[in-house]
Amino acid sequence: MIRRKLYFTNSRGESVLIDGSAPPLVLTKLEGVGGAPVEIQMLRAPYQDGSTFIDAVLGPRHLDVEGMIWSVRPDEVMDRRQKLVRLLNPKLGPGRLRLEIGGTVREIDAIAESSPVFPDRGAAPIQRFAVSFVCPDPAWRDPNMEIWTLAGFIGGISFPFSFPLAFGMVGQILDIMNRGDLETPVFIRMIGPLRNPVLENQTTGERITITRELAAGEVLEINTAFGKKSVTIIDADGNRSNGFHYVAPDSVFWQMVPGVNRISYAATEEAPTSAVTLSFYHRFAGV
Repeated sequence: MIRRKLYFTNSRGESVLIDGSAPPLVLTKLEGVGGAPVEIQMLRAPYQDGSTFIDAVLGPRHLDVEGMIWSVRPDEVMDRRQKLVRLLNPKLGPGRLRLEIGGTVREIDAIAESSPVFPDRGAAPIQRFAVSFVCPDPAWRDPNMEIWTLAGFIGGISFPFSFPLAFGMVGQILDIMNRGDLETPVFIRMIGPLRNPVLENQTTGERITITRELAAGEVLEINTAFGKKSVTIIDADGNRSNGFHYVAPDSVFWQMVPGVNRISYAATEEAPTSAVTLSFYHRFAGV
């Protein structure tokens, strides 16, 4: 049997592990990790036979978790009950669920729909519990963000980064693989000096054009996530301001489609200290 581990970390950074085969918190049931609910959107015109398919939209994911608190001491059972209630408090807002199944690791944002339920304790040393989570974004994601450098420094990188990295030259077209089975938003970071940078997903034909010159030390950040779209300018002193008005009207906040995405970057002017990075998570419909 494949070992399963479920970690939950709340918005305060407190974590709990529910292990599929080891006490003190033993995972006995986990449902909802597969396909998320789907809403088929269709349109029907007057006198039309049948309907016309418009889209298939994923609904929120619901996860049901059951387990046991295993302890020979009653005071330890009560302590762990209180810890679960504290960590899974819905008032804390979304936390992060991390699921490990064999060698596969996936994460998802989740909120406990209520405090844990503790049925009759039964025979010592076992206390059963149950809790349900709702995940507003139903997609599981690889925990490691992938970062690609589209324009790099000469003389060394001087900003935070993580692996894996892939390096390309300015004006070069890069083929970037989205290993997930869902579209995924991108986070773009541009470090000046740059003039009129353009980042295009040639696979979808969509591009983002910035109609502004970034001075040395200025940073432009773009998030294309649905419901979280943002353009932020950070000056040399670290002050942040809205930069939406520097995006060309014909721009599209594109996402990476599953499979290979052909990405191009260009700017009318840059310097050896300029840099552009693109980062994203691989997203999956189920585990």
